[in-house]
Amino acid sequence: MNVIHDDETGGIMMIPLIVDWGISKTCQIENCEEQTNAIICFNADETPTGKTLHFGICEKHHAEAKASGRFDYKVTV
Repeated sequence: MNVIHDDETGGIMMIPLIVDWGISKTCQIENCEEQTNAIICFNADETPTGKTLHFGICEKHHAEAKASGRFDYKVTV
């Protein structure tokens, strides 16, 4: 798993990448409607489908996952 997050400018540099990759502008954690400012990337060997997966999450979920060292959320893709 890789995380793409812009710590310096509040996520403004993430916008072109979010648009280019077709990432949702809203956090893709179930029942969250905050704005996406981080992209989570799973390689094909890290997913149950065997396909790469990229999705967006909000600052709150990014901070929680970073603090806990775990990514334990249900994602809507």
